[in-house]
Amino acid sequence: MQKDLISKILNSKKYRHICPDVVINIYEIESKKFKKQKDILKSVKRRLHQIYGSFLKPYEYRKIEKYLDLISDNNLKNICKKILEIHTSTKERLSFYEDLYREIFEVTGIPKSISDLACGLNPFSIPFMNLNKSINYFAYDIDEQLINLINKFFKIMNFPSLGICQDIIFNPPYENTDLCFIFKFLPIIEKIKRNFILEFLKGLNSRFIIISFPLKSLTGKEKGMLEHYNKFYITIIEKFFKILKSISFQNEIFIIIGK
Repeated sequence: MQKDLISKILNSKKYRHICPDVVINIYEIESKKFKKQKDILKSVKRRLHQIYGSFLKPYEYRKIEKYLDLISDNNLKNICKKILEIHTSTKERLSFYEDLYREIFEVTGIPKSISDLACGLNPFSIPFMNLNKSINYFAYDIDEQLINLINKFFKIMNFPSLGICQDIIFNPPYENTDLCFIFKFLPIIEKIKRNFILEFLKGLNSRFIIISFPLKSLTGKEKGMLEHYNKFYITIIEKFFKILKSISFQNEIFIIIGK
C-alpha cells in the first residue's frame, strides 16, 4: 500500500518532476500521524504543496528555456532579469539584488564557492553579484525540471554543472563552501521536520550562512512577522552562531551568520 501511494503521487502530473526522496521521506513522517491511507495521502499532499506545489507552472519552465536560448554577452543581465521576474520572491529582489550582494560580500569577502539551498530561481541572479570570475555554485532544489534549466544556464556561463536535485532536509549537502544561501526556507524545514533547524545549520560546511525571512505574509500582512522570527529562530541560532550582520529590504530580511 505504501509503494502504491508513493507511486501514485510521483506519477501524478503535479509531482512527476519532484525528487522521489522528498515524497518518501514526507510519507514516513505523515504515516506515523494517521492510520487511514486517505488521511496520510491528504497530509502528504498538503506538505508537498507547502514546499513545491505553488512554485512554477508548466508554461513558466518553457518560458525560462526560451529565455536561456536568447542569452548573449550583451543581454545577460536583461535576460536573467526576465527570468527572475517569473517568481514573486526573486522578482521582489530585483530592485536590491546588487545592493544585497555588495553588503554580503563586504562581510564575507568575494566567494569562490556558494551553496544555494532550496534555490528556486535565485541562481539566475549570479550576474547581479558582479563577480569578475566564475565560481563553483552548488544549486540545490527538489524540482528536476528546474535543476536541468539551471545547469543549462551554468553551461552558458561556463560554470561547472553543479545544479543538484536533492532532498536537503533529509540529505543535507556536504560541500565545503565559502557561502551558503538559505532564503526563506527555515520556516519550511520547521514545518516538515520540527525542532531540526539548529541541527541542520550546524551540519553545513560553509564559512558563512546567509538566511532570510519574508517580512510580509502571503496576504501582505506585516504585523508581528519580525518579532516572530526573532523569538523563534534568531534566539535559537545566536546560541551557537555569531550574528554578523542583518540587512533589511522592503519585504525580506537577510541575516549573515558565522560559526
